[in-house]
Amino acid sequence: YHLVTAAEPKFEEALRRYIYYLTKSDTSPEMTHPDKLKEMDIFACRQNTFTDKIENIVIELKHPNIKIGRNQVNQVDKYLEVILSEPMFNASNMGWEFYLIGKDFDTSGYIERQLESNANHGIKSLIHWSEKGRVKIYAKKWSEIFADFEIKHKYLNDKLQLERKVLISHYSNANEVIKLAADNTAV
Repeated sequence: YHLVTAAEPKFEEALRRYIYYLTKSDTSPEMTHPDKLKEMDIFACRQNTFTDKIENIVIELKHPNIKIGRNQVNQVDKYLEVILSEPMFNASNMGWEFYLIGKDFDTSGYIERQLESNANHGIKSLIHWSEKGRVKIYAKKWSEIFADFEIKHKYLNDKLQLERKVLISHYSNANEVIKLAADNTAV
């Protein structure tokens, strides 16, 4: 993925950077949507040459004191409305995934109801599905993200721990390991 924005610039600046990344054309688009001054926390994209698709991710991170509920989903919905209103963001080969991430869900049950109503798609954490899956919104807790990471990378971590034990048992200090790596012709 290519990081388009991460410092919360306005939508027009995000669109300008996005167009530049995709086309290398430096234009200054003017947006007319009333929420064009909204700011995304993180916006990344990639061009998937195997499927001829442009995959876009928008991440909205919430302070640990703010629990995720209807108001936070409405904020992400506004981002979605701005994007869907702008033709430069909306080619048929552009997919959009929005991630709303916080410490916990609020007690209203709103997120849980959205998760339940979208369970038929078979995608974990999905709270919105539209345009035949071209647009998706997910709500995730930090604990889920860390647990998913641990599960997905357990094999690699175990392998690295094993390699570490081998290195520790064969070499008395770090200098020997560095010399071995420097002498290795496979590097």
